[in-house]
Amino acid sequence: MKNVNKILLSLGLICTTSLLSGCMSMGTKVDPAQVGQFKKGVTTEADIVSVLGAPNQRSTQPDGSSSIAYMSMSGRPDAAMFIPYIGPFIGKVENQTTAVNFVFDQSGHLTATSTNATTMRGGLLGGD
Repeated sequence: MKNVNKILLSLGLICTTSLLSGCMSMGTKVDPAQVGQFKKGVTTEADIVSVLGAPNQRSTQPDGSSSIAYMSMSGRPDAAMFIPYIGPFIGKVENQTTAVNFVFDQSGHLTATSTNATTMRGGLLGGD
């Protein structure tokens, strides 16, 4: 009976670790193919919002032009993060951030797009 309890406990820990080892993400990730479907001088802010949803950021310039941005961030820990006691010290996390900006003229038509993507990997004792 003791062996069965140990096996069940071990399986429970393995399942819990597997569930916790997944990605954490937030924001609105925009696929490059989606950006490519929007045409300068034709696409409006409303067109983009209807496809991508509400932006994470919106700004208006004094000249009447405007911009919207969609930002996302995800983080994925490596297996070492789950080693009891020392995992947080020796493990690493890979963080990816992406920002896609759309700029509009005074009439609300798309004039420019830009994308910025960053990947960083590190932990408490340093990065790669």
